[in-house]
Amino acid sequence: MTMLAEELGRQRLESIGTRSRILKRVSWRAADAGLALPSRSTLYRALADLALRSSDFGSTVTRKTEANRPDRSFRRLTVTRPGEVVEMDSTVLDVMVRMPDGSIRRPELTYAVDVATWSILGTLVMPKTSRGTDLGATVLGLSLLRPQDRPGWKNVTASLEDIFGTTGEWRDQLEAAAVALPRIVPESITVDRGKNFTSVAFAAACRAMEISQVFANPRTPTDKPHVESGFRSIRLGFVQFLAGYTGGSLNKRGVNLESSAVWTLAELRALLEFWVLSEWQNTPQSGLRMSSAPQQLLTPNQMFAALGGSEPVAQTGGLEFEQYLGLLPIVWRTVQPYGVNVHGFTYDSERVHPYRGQRSGLSGEANGRWEIRVDVTCPDRVWFRDHRSCEWLELSRVTPLAARPVLGVAETAVPAVPTRAFDLVRAIHEVQSTRIAAKPQCVNDKSEPFESSVVPLRLLPREEPLETDQAEHRAAQASARRLRVLE
Repeated sequence: MTMLAEELGRQRLESIGTRSRILKRVSWRAADAGLALPSRSTLYRALADLALRSSDFGSTVTRKTEANRPDRSFRRLTVTRPGEVVEMDSTVLDVMVRMPDGSIRRPELTYAVDVATWSILGTLVMPKTSRGTDLGATVLGLSLLRPQDRPGWKNVTASLEDIFGTTGEWRDQLEAAAVALPRIVPESITVDRGKNFTSVAFAAACRAMEISQVFANPRTPTDKPHVESGFRSIRLGFVQFLAGYTGGSLNKRGVNLESSAVWTLAELRALLEFWVLSEWQNTPQSGLRMSSAPQQLLTPNQMFAALGGSEPVAQTGGLEFEQYLGLLPIVWRTVQPYGVNVHGFTYDSERVHPYRGQRSGLSGEANGRWEIRVDVTCPDRVWFRDHRSCEWLELSRVTPLAARPVLGVAETAVPAVPTRAFDLVRAIHEVQSTRIAAKPQCVNDKSEPFESSVVPLRLLPREEPLETDQAEHRAAQASARRLRVLE
């Protein structure tokens, strides 16, 4: 039994095998040790008693997940107030979208969730990069601002207008949901050791906001179970309804996903923001219950009110927005006569004129350049900081931008608005169905029956007729070759 248990434990981290492989290994070990083995049927019964979990000979993903469980009883984290414990993490979304550079890839989602109320405090969808870009600090800043106060809120509404039209019930629903979003200030944030959360900017942001930073144990997702399970809820409740959905795993992935990817990165950000505010925050969750009514499921917004949540004390003098700017990623630039160049775009303002052609006097990484803060959710503005007067100057983009890129079709259809409440998921389905139907499909997809196009025939140049002697000579050679083959 000991050898069987050891071999079964080894297999939980290996490629899946059969029960006969385990019995073979046990027989080899027993032979080397000089031990006699019982009958084969007895070994199979003993192995069945040990392999009580279906994952022992099932999916590799399930086996690795169960092997990673802590060897103890599960203990539920008890929280008593909003913001006491906040969890933050990043993952790659299971959907193909069009990136700003024109490529079609899967983006990365970073978000924060409050454990007490299950409220999603802030989300950020970005192209996946090989290095950290201070996304954790940016999401933290978004979590501390009301949706209407975020610099990128105008871009969200503009993208939604492009998708659903300028009029309709969606606008009223979005504004009401944004006002109802709980404003929660984290006391502690639990993160893993990814590059987004081990950066200097994220640590400095937590210290500036007096937030405790708690690191999960390596390769232990159970240390932050709420944010991990939230990824699955986002995938099932929102992502799987989008065109270009990859299925969550290779054995569930469809074909020709690149051609069905009709959403841009900016549109995905806006749709996810809409879904979080209107759907997630107002959907009853099985884990949100009160002792006075244990059978009643509460929404994140209701749980916030039930725990006595209230608006945080507002700070004065615009300091809150200045703190948000301090959490944004920083770039160093010179001020040219035409303005400031950031990521290929030009930003300018009349107030920045005294700094044109001047050096900042900062050394090190700055090397005489000026501090510029960039908000990835608001690409039409950047913020210039004068370190001597601690003054922030807003620079607007002057480089013209084309309208929404036409993805091969003329996208003018607007879905019909339901008579009752605005159904976001249904509206998304109708819009993307129209875009996919109008988009030219690939005819070389190997998964579909191949229909070859008609190729026009081309007449070959006519040969001159052979002389009689030449024709008889060639016929004799052909007959000789056939006889040699038969022999």
